[in-house]
Amino acid sequence: YDQVEQYAALGYDAVCVNLVDRTNASSMVDLAQSEEVPLVFFNREPVREDILRGENVYYVGTDARETARMQGEAVLQSYAAAAEKIDKNGDGILQYVMLEGEMGHQDTILRSDYVIQTIEDGGVKLQKLDAETADWMRSRADAIMEQWIAEMGDEIELVLCNNDDMALGAADALKRKNFTAAVFGIDGTPAGLEALEQKILWATVDCGAKEQGKAVFGIASALGMGKELPKEMELTDGRYVRVPVRARIHESIF
Repeated sequence: YDQVEQYAALGYDAVCVNLVDRTNASSMVDLAQSEEVPLVFFNREPVREDILRGENVYYVGTDARETARMQGEAVLQSYAAAAEKIDKNGDGILQYVMLEGEMGHQDTILRSDYVIQTIEDGGVKLQKLDAETADWMRSRADAIMEQWIAEMGDEIELVLCNNDDMALGAADALKRKNFTAAVFGIDGTPAGLEALEQKILWATVDCGAKEQGKAVFGIASALGMGKELPKEMELTDGRYVRVPVRARIHESIF
């Protein structure tokens, strides 16, 4: 809030906001409305009521449910193509652990729930061994994965991660301890895509980071200059830009 207040006082034409707490957006929106400063939220999505609270308030991001569905579909595709490699004990059930992002973040909640729903709806049985919050961080995921390996070892067949950094941390621990498991990420970061090419990750979901950046600054620049939004920009419900996502699977990993 203080930063938005400062930027408004300095006469900024538009403000792009990555919320620390998505429930605190209402005060920012009210301030921006009183100062007639457009707001473009990204990464952490405010509740819908806050987005619609005033004029010239927008959100740019992906649909977290869709990214989770894509990750789940990647698991189903991998299982169909190479069940014997992913289901190491051959019991027809995938024993999994999950590395989750920041607690309370809407992407953490949706990515965690919908990937499981997608896999189970696809007819593949799951057994949850454990889940921990690694806060999107590679180093923390590495430490958690090392502990899981010490506790469960080869029981772990599938590692579901809310983002690529945590997937890479899990892969680091698996390699160091000389264990194997199928690791799936989300985001399609440069490091994640490189790991995919090197067959370190089984799959990731490309969330179009460049497209998101272009949309954020496209909206901000247009509003800041008092212009109409670019005609090619597709809005959902008049206030949302949802960047398409797609699964990236290195099929030769099978």
